[in-house]
Amino acid sequence: GVGYLALRLVAFTIDVAFHLAVSGLALMGVMTFMGHEPLVLFESGIIELACLFMIALSWALVTAQEVALGTTPGKRIVGLKLRGSAAAIFMRSFFFIPGVLFMGVGLAWALFNRERRCWHDSAADLQPTRLARL
Repeated sequence: GVGYLALRLVAFTIDVAFHLAVSGLALMGVMTFMGHEPLVLFESGIIELACLFMIALSWALVTAQEVALGTTPGKRIVGLKLRGSAAAIFMRSFFFIPGVLFMGVGLAWALFNRERRCWHDSAADLQPTRLARL
């Protein structure tokens, strides 16, 4: 129900914050290695590329964690895990992109779906489940 959606929203928020911070640190590391000043990011055209880099790296980190571990830091904290093949988990992650690009409709779909599935969950026939409590 709504509680499950709240868990997913909290997990998503944690993951976005964590992975964008890691992506930002990676970007700063690359810039430092190449000898650029951080203020270069605010030049015309560069900020868009930097944002695209951080979003792409963040998506890649989430995908790698979900495929390798079946979870992300946010999902782990709230007690959710993906149980499926690596191919199904990757497909779910791939279909996350159009769900977000269509103004988030693919994510908001879970509010109206009986099983509380987003578009990417339905496309892969896989969604996070609660971890068993010890």
